[in-house]
Amino acid sequence: MDYKQLGEVLAATLNPQMRQAAEARLHEIIEVQGFIPCLLQLVMSADIAMPVRQAGSIYLKNTVTKYWKDRQSDAHPGEPVPFSLHASDRIIMKENVVEAIIHAPEIVRVQLLLCLEFIVRYDYPQQWSELLTKVHKYLMENNYQFCLGACLVLHRVVKKYEFKPADDRLEDIDKPMAHFLPILLQRFHQVLPDESSLSATVQKHILKLFFSLVQFHLHGSIASHDVFPKWMALFLAVLERPVPHVAVEADEDVRAKLPWWKCKRYAMQILCRLFERYGTPGNVSKEYRKFAEYYVKNFSVAVMETTLRLLETYRHGSWVSPRVLHQAFTYISTGVTVASSWKVLKPHIQTLLQEIVFPLMCYTDDDDALWQEDPYEYIKIKFDVYEEFVSPVSAAYIFLNQSTKKRKDVLKPLMLFCHSLLSQPAHQLDPRKKDGILHIVGSIAEVLMEKPPFKNELEGMLQAYVLPEFRSPHGFLRARVCMHTCCVLCLSVCIVALQRGI
Repeated sequence: MDYKQLGEVLAATLNPQMRQAAEARLHEIIEVQGFIPCLLQLVMSADIAMPVRQAGSIYLKNTVTKYWKDRQSDAHPGEPVPFSLHASDRIIMKENVVEAIIHAPEIVRVQLLLCLEFIVRYDYPQQWSELLTKVHKYLMENNYQFCLGACLVLHRVVKKYEFKPADDRLEDIDKPMAHFLPILLQRFHQVLPDESSLSATVQKHILKLFFSLVQFHLHGSIASHDVFPKWMALFLAVLERPVPHVAVEADEDVRAKLPWWKCKRYAMQILCRLFERYGTPGNVSKEYRKFAEYYVKNFSVAVMETTLRLLETYRHGSWVSPRVLHQAFTYISTGVTVASSWKVLKPHIQTLLQEIVFPLMCYTDDDDALWQEDPYEYIKIKFDVYEEFVSPVSAAYIFLNQSTKKRKDVLKPLMLFCHSLLSQPAHQLDPRKKDGILHIVGSIAEVLMEKPPFKNELEGMLQAYVLPEFRSPHGFLRARVCMHTCCVLCLSVCIVALQRGI
């Protein structure tokens, strides 16, 4: 089968007048032996137009996902066996897909990775034991493109076992990764000084791979006292290093998607996961208790200090990507309940709440643009927990609740700050700041109800500062009162009334 002829058929699928006939032709030849190798050759041929290569990669992915699995066992007695790809085609595909991923342009690589993921699901390790040998070969090459492709392939293998229990992943992934991790660490250190986009992309994918590896299970080869500190030093170095000028000067809509910020995001995400799932004594399973003590003793202070420096740069006006900011708040929220971390965090708590959390809670220019354009969408995004799940505001909300609920001497200064703003004359108080104060008070209403000095004052606060906003000329304030503050505080006042026997 000639790949150029196949290219003509695929090109015809892009023409509305010829598409139906072309798709029928593809359906006729899909079961011909050699179709898959020919299609892969087309996808990787530089002399074929990119739209045709992209169409071919999508068709290849669809064919692999539909026909790779051996379906002989699915056939009922007396019925023909459903078609599955020829054994020889599968062998050729497995022999070449890794190299294809390494050399393919990004628009094609995405589809090839989906092919690989599906093949790994059914064939690794029993019918594809040589896969990791090939990955090791390319990781050892001193070439960014080879390293990137090898990391992408290895990540797909790791993801197969990401959600499986420890016993089901020990031989197939944990032991092999004990061999690969030192190589990945070495490669990361080699590319770390390079500020190029390709270098940052390689780093990003190593971090993504590491996160998938430790998300639900921490193998002893990673947690060992010889290996773990090296990775922790690397994560902190990624967070501490400044981003290059190209990442600072780009438009905000583009900036967060750049690989340099993605590296910081995944480094922070890894640190959050390690701390939350394995590093908080008293909140971890029995198998991780010793590691939690080791983490708190050796790393909790350093990571907290680094996270606070990151938030400090944001407080002084430097741009930080929303996902990095979200993860930073997630980390310090976990640190509120850990004594060593709280010792570092406590002196900064009011600064964090009043100068970072409060502005995040306020109505912004972006909010105003959305409110003016589509108030319904504004309500949906701002008051739906799932819409706000990964936003800095939702993480700041959790930090606000954790710090006021778990630690004393936090709530009183915060409420004095809120009261000082609310008690300003109406013509002096910025409506946006009032929205932020009402957002804060509504968010911690349940905490206020548990504190005797505050719960008896809620009714007066409701009458003085909340109910009048039903007549506010600012629609976003009326929305805040209706959807958040009023609902929570009214419930709180009702509880007080019931307790008094009214």
